[in-house]
Amino acid sequence: MMALADGALFGIDSMDDLERKRVPPGDDFLHLRFKESALEKPFLRRCTMSEGVTDDPMPLWAFENIWKSTHLNAGFLRWPTIHAIRRGLGIKVESKYLTPPSNLFPYFSFTESVLH
Repeated sequence: MMALADGALFGIDSMDDLERKRVPPGDDFLHLRFKESALEKPFLRRCTMSEGVTDDPMPLWAFENIWKSTHLNAGFLRWPTIHAIRRGLGIKVESKYLTPPSNLFPYFSFTESVLH
């Protein structure tokens, strides 16, 4: 929704435009291209009652307040830290895309965390 509000996507200016797009046969997802002007904007931006949405990054404290209140409203008494989320995402990405060649680390097994 933010990308639509910003006019950030090539060839998509409304929700109707987006709904008309289809995932090509044989693909699992639809490639969307961002306009150059959108690439430099922060994804999460600061907003105030007086200025509305600005092009400044959202302060960390504001994001953390939203994060915590969302989890509390959903009934969670504890929630993951931002570091835990980044770490979990990094592990997923590494396991899918960064399988190291075995000859780089001949004495280390990546299926076990012990040296041989």
